[in-house]
Amino acid sequence: MDIGFLRGIELSVGCCFLVSLFGACSQKATGTSPDGGPNAQAPDAALIASDTTEPDSGLVEVGRDTVASDAGGDAGVCDHALTNLACWQSHLAGSFEDPFDPQSILFDGRYLYFLNSDSADDYSSSYDTTATGDFASPPKGTWSSFATSQSFESLAFDGHYVYLLPAADFDLFTRLPTDSIAKRFDPAKTGSTESINLSKSFATTAASIPGFAGGAFDGRYLYFAPSAAGLDTSGIAARYDTQADFTTATAWSMFDLTTLWANAKGFAGGIFDGRYVYFVPCATTPVSTSSDGVPGSLLVRFDSTADFQDSKAWESFDVSAADPAAAGFVGGTFDGKYVYLAPGWSSYSKSLAVRFDSTGPFASASSYSTFNIQTLSTSTWSESRSYRGATFDGQYVYFSPSSGDMIARFDSSGDFTAKTAWQAFDLSYLTFTEANSYSDFGDLYGLIGFDGRYVYVVSNSTYSLYRFDAKASPSLPPLLTKSFL
Repeated sequence: MDIGFLRGIELSVGCCFLVSLFGACSQKATGTSPDGGPNAQAPDAALIASDTTEPDSGLVEVGRDTVASDAGGDAGVCDHALTNLACWQSHLAGSFEDPFDPQSILFDGRYLYFLNSDSADDYSSSYDTTATGDFASPPKGTWSSFATSQSFESLAFDGHYVYLLPAADFDLFTRLPTDSIAKRFDPAKTGSTESINLSKSFATTAASIPGFAGGAFDGRYLYFAPSAAGLDTSGIAARYDTQADFTTATAWSMFDLTTLWANAKGFAGGIFDGRYVYFVPCATTPVSTSSDGVPGSLLVRFDSTADFQDSKAWESFDVSAADPAAAGFVGGTFDGKYVYLAPGWSSYSKSLAVRFDSTGPFASASSYSTFNIQTLSTSTWSESRSYRGATFDGQYVYFSPSSGDMIARFDSSGDFTAKTAWQAFDLSYLTFTEANSYSDFGDLYGLIGFDGRYVYVVSNSTYSLYRFDAKASPSLPPLLTKSFL
């Protein structure tokens, strides 16, 4: 399973729903208990396969033409500057039988979950963030593995249960879609796995119920962003009432967004701002070996205080009205006032991040700002970069690279359109040695998570997990963990 790149097609594409169509996906978002306390027990023993002890800068612009020793900060002392090497640690991860290639990341208040699910044979991993000792070689029990038994798209969390969202799979021989099955487990209990076949519960045709790429939680309901159904994109959003029986169809609702807007389909991630649920636009048509697809730019939101089936509770806005290059996003985050969209389709967006002021009118271009993250780098090797997901640590918004090595962060107290409010760091410094050079380091990333202190970034190419010490006093922003990718 490949977290961020589609095997056999253009690497710059980042939409999560493509995992089920062509065998790969990204993603990211974080999730934790909205009620505050971390889970005290280990992940569901029924899903656990085994434990492992497998071991594994002040510059605004950095690049491969800049030597690692130029990175800012006092060597050995972390000052929480993005470019200070002393703030970074790495772990050569692995999920036992399979490489560490997760396509979704989630934090439940104690554990970080990494979902490997391109096939039913993959094992996914969990990491205990309370573990002490060396991050590179943590003690036994820090990492665990669990089998998913089928292909899933992404993870979600409601403060109690961890949810596995179905991928939009299809049979390679018949080309027909497979059933859309959602599953959940209780991290605090053994043998707590439950599942529901959404296709059999709701489908009017074989391809009616899609796979979902992320979503959001409003305190009672979980919302799942539609990605694709079979071989096509989908606009059928789902909502689950967490106060009802997970396995009954009456606990679930479906709404086809394409009945309101033809291009409201192919989303990658959900964001909750305290009232509204946003679905992040990725692509309106799927990418194939013969087509580049069409990047999506229609941001859709739902008023969580209204009836899910009420068409008046839904709104849309084409963010390309703010900038013609604004399209093709993968994930995002919320900082308490602004909604951020991560530029996931670099060949179209040119690394153009979008910010929406949630206090302004939704359907007005004046409420939106854009920034081209690529302008932070002047390196001669740099090309269009794509990003997969974003997270917020209380002050900074981080964007995780999926193409290229450059992680970027924005100071939320600054001007979104000004370079002075941004920093960037070339992650290839973390494995740089004179003997190894850059030629042996891949630039495939994806997924970003935050546990209150550390920002985590996954590298596909080195099967590594990197973490950045973001703040001295750990704390989670209030609504951060209610958005998923």
